[in-house]
Formats: sequence, structure tokens, C-alpha cells
Amino acid sequence: MSLIPKSIIYLFIWKRYGRLVKSLGIYLFLIILIQVIHSEFLSYVHTSGYSELAGISFILKWLTFSTMSLFVFYIYKKTPRETETKQSVTDEDDPFHKLRSPRELISKGDAILRIKALK
Repeated sequence: MSLIPKSIIYLFIWKRYGRLVKSLGIYLFLIILIQVIHSEFLSYVHTSGYSELAGISFILKWLTFSTMSLFVFYIYKKTPRETETKQSVTDEDDPFHKLRSPRELISKGDAILRIKALK
């Protein structure tokens, strides 16, 4: 594939899902950061001998994970998604109004049969 079609595809994907990719990237980074900090804290607790703090650290870690998850889902539910707004066009301004409501089309054969039926 050449460069231009790839770029067009990537641009389309980024415009459509860019917000989702950014926020999920930040979310995953924060989860990994919290996990690393927690493992470092557990190794500190193990070497220093303060074992009573280990249980509290697990509770705080999972509360933080839960809070972040709820926050991300709340933001996605609250923010309106980009939708196409349809503009209402009046019949006078619409150049395609005649095409949307066409008159009844008849063939030559139907016209001949109608004329014969009237006679």
C-alpha cells in the first residue's frame, strides 16, 4: 500500500477514535504506574518489616483502580459524541425538492390505454 491511502486510513481512524485512544492510553499508563509504585512499596514493606501496611496498600490500590475506571466511564457517558447535525432546509431553498417528491410517471403504453379507456 502506498503512503497516501495509509495516511488517509490513519487519519480517518484517528478522527473517529482519537479521543478514545488518548484517554485509554492515559488510563493504561496510570494503571501501570500505580502497579509499579505498589510493587515498590511492597518490597519496601517486606525489607523494613512494617507488614501491617501491606493490607492497607492493597485496599488503596484497588480503590484507586475502581475510582479511575468509574471516572473514565462517567466521562464517556456524560460527554456527547460527535454527531452529524442535519440542517432543516425549507422547500423553497431546497433545489432537490422536486426530485424527492416526483409526480407519477407513466409509460407510453399506459398513456395509450388511458386514452382508449376514455373514448
